[in-house]
Amino acid sequence: MTATWNTDLSFPMEYDEPSVGLAPNDQCVGDFPDTRISVEAIEADDSRLRKIGWIGAHVRASVPWPTKPHLVNFRGFQLFLLPGEGELLPAIFVRDRNYGDDQNRAAILRFLSIWSWIEGYGIKVETWTGGSHTFRAKGQGGNVISNFPPRFPFWPKNLSREAEIAIALFREAKSLDHTPYSLLSYLKIINLLEAGNNGQRKVILKYLSEISEPRAVERLNELGSSPDGRTLPDYTLQACRHAVAHANLTKNYNFDPDDPGDARRLMKDEPIIAELASLVIRREFGVPSRSDNWKSKTHYISGIIWWIGNSTYQEILRSDRVGRRSLCLPKIVDLVVEGKPKKPTLSNLRMKVEYVEDGVATLRLSSNDDLLNLHTVIDFNSGRLVFDPILDHLNLDDGTVQAAERAADLNEFWAEVFMNGVCQLWDAEKSTLLAEANAYLPLNRFFDPEGHRKSTEAIQAVVEQRRANASSEEL
Repeated sequence: MTATWNTDLSFPMEYDEPSVGLAPNDQCVGDFPDTRISVEAIEADDSRLRKIGWIGAHVRASVPWPTKPHLVNFRGFQLFLLPGEGELLPAIFVRDRNYGDDQNRAAILRFLSIWSWIEGYGIKVETWTGGSHTFRAKGQGGNVISNFPPRFPFWPKNLSREAEIAIALFREAKSLDHTPYSLLSYLKIINLLEAGNNGQRKVILKYLSEISEPRAVERLNELGSSPDGRTLPDYTLQACRHAVAHANLTKNYNFDPDDPGDARRLMKDEPIIAELASLVIRREFGVPSRSDNWKSKTHYISGIIWWIGNSTYQEILRSDRVGRRSLCLPKIVDLVVEGKPKKPTLSNLRMKVEYVEDGVATLRLSSNDDLLNLHTVIDFNSGRLVFDPILDHLNLDDGTVQAAERAADLNEFWAEVFMNGVCQLWDAEKSTLLAEANAYLPLNRFFDPEGHRKSTEAIQAVVEQRRANASSEEL
């Protein structure tokens, strides 16, 4: 049987070393920039789910809650995310007998607050249960679910006390079904930064010009520069914060719960206050949002930058060409699709820097026998790993079982990539993420599941035939 997966692809010529030679004197400075936390999908009958010592929170979640159990390691606690099933509410349980109930509950709440900040939606704890078993509470609807595993690639770490309280207030504001009280929770975040009214006015004025959320912008345009004869910072404090927190008719601001007009006004103002609170968390307390990370030119290649050092990174951005030996990177890497099992064929690949030009480092990944070669690049300009599975690979068939198994692995890998897969480059020895690509999009519409199934069966037949031949030869 003739295999059909060979591709003829020539490698680029070797480049002469440019005159700019860099000494990575700040290589690997500081802690490795790991912004993830460990998440593991587990089976419903996993033995770890039967251990004693449980505290559980049952929630209504606007974040995408998983439909399968997951184990999350968070600050030394094991947290179990359990899906909503039938009448059962989604739940999160902690099992740790080394701490009391308050510490266990605090771990759950802190995790939920950070998750709420990452997603930008609320997670409301409906009820708590405790005891030696995972007693589940019942409730009806109102939850967002996802068949995809939870992703936490932007997990903030080493938060200050103020930042943690601010994020907790953010989750509270997002989770309350009462707009006036949500406003108070958002405004408390500003209050964390500045206690007095004058200081809060300055913070509000500072960030009003940065507001870009469409509903907030629309409301600001509607209010104008002097709503009700006040400045915008005064309006925010008096007509929003003071109106809800106090009941003083003599000062010309109030909130009447029975007045639909008052409720409607605060609902229109809420996007402004929410944006101000978000900007304070991001700018003043240093906790980036999902949007900040997406726009970042360092977040998705932070592992690479850590390896080469900041001085080399800056020189790459400034210079047309730099010496490839300046990029002191791991020699052995894994190429994976996020959330998918590692493929043996794409694990422990040798990595070599071919050249660095115009802010782009071209890398060659090869197997130990040199029959598999792939090209990928680190685009320092956009801050992304770039990998095109159609153009940038060469897989030669030498007739061995190993070559057939490699073709099977690659066939499955391409399918995972084509279905909007996110390619990642990992340091194989340290199991650390080096760089990540955007989700693959261009060929998604052309993916043929039936064609993929047939090619998988054909390649697997070659694998089995070669294994049988190898066994007979040994006999």
